[in-house]
Amino acid sequence: MPKQISRTFWLSVFFLLTIFAVPCSAGYVTLETQLGAQTTGNRVEIAARISNLGNDPANFVTAELEVLGKKITGQAVPREKVIENVKKAGAASLLDYHGLQLQSSADKLDSKQCVVFTYTLELPQGVQGSFPVILHIGYRDMNSLPFSSLAGIVVKTPGAPEPGVQAQIREKPGSPNPLILITLTNTTQNVIQAKARLAAPDSLSCKEPLRSLTLLPGKPVLVDFEVENLADRAGDHALFFILEYDGGGYHRCLLSTTTLKVKPRDHWFSRTRSWWMGLDVILACLFGGVWLLSWRRPSI
Repeated sequence: MPKQISRTFWLSVFFLLTIFAVPCSAGYVTLETQLGAQTTGNRVEIAARISNLGNDPANFVTAELEVLGKKITGQAVPREKVIENVKKAGAASLLDYHGLQLQSSADKLDSKQCVVFTYTLELPQGVQGSFPVILHIGYRDMNSLPFSSLAGIVVKTPGAPEPGVQAQIREKPGSPNPLILITLTNTTQNVIQAKARLAAPDSLSCKEPLRSLTLLPGKPVLVDFEVENLADRAGDHALFFILEYDGGGYHRCLLSTTTLKVKPRDHWFSRTRSWWMGLDVILACLFGGVWLLSWRRPSI
């Protein structure tokens, strides 16, 4: 029986030490995204450069484009074709790498490395004006935890007018969940029927993200969006407020952005800074019970 007790005891210790040894840090990955776009007729060329400015690698980087209700999955551009593709998008500034090392694959971006994605799309015939383009970026850190972020740009056809609406974005302090407040002002002499929404990364959830608004000339309208931290991790996230409407034969778009600092929800697991501690407690009870049962079993 002593050998059986010793074997069970050390097995329990081994499993507990293994769990405690699992890294819980989310790592330090900072992805910077720069966008460029150019419209020729109904053809739109878009280029995006994603750079890792952090210390840890970003793995399996993806970049999905959302425009006109469609999503386009991008592919990393081989280095030998980057110059040609980026110039088509009228984004020569993306070729100034500032000491970054250009990669042909987005499977892994180490510190100070970058990758370029390009997209080509056709606007429907007769469509004129300005349109929002949102880039959904995803990656995994060194612990295989998923992260996401957004980037945005406005695509314009030749001669597209500026939107007749101004927006001011701020965060309401003291709310249990972050509350984003947008004050909209119609600067035209006409009533505007518009659609408004807040675009957030996958780790955040926005309640009632789509709104229908009536904007009267010169009268400010306040719109609020409540944001919830689904991933339960602290971080800085770019949010994009999008307002769209039709007027004067053009589709018009207003795109405004803000950076939201989120905190983990205030519960026991977030205060321990890692759900691994909760798993440790469960495993300790489990293996402790196994050890007690082994110790009490009579020998034959």
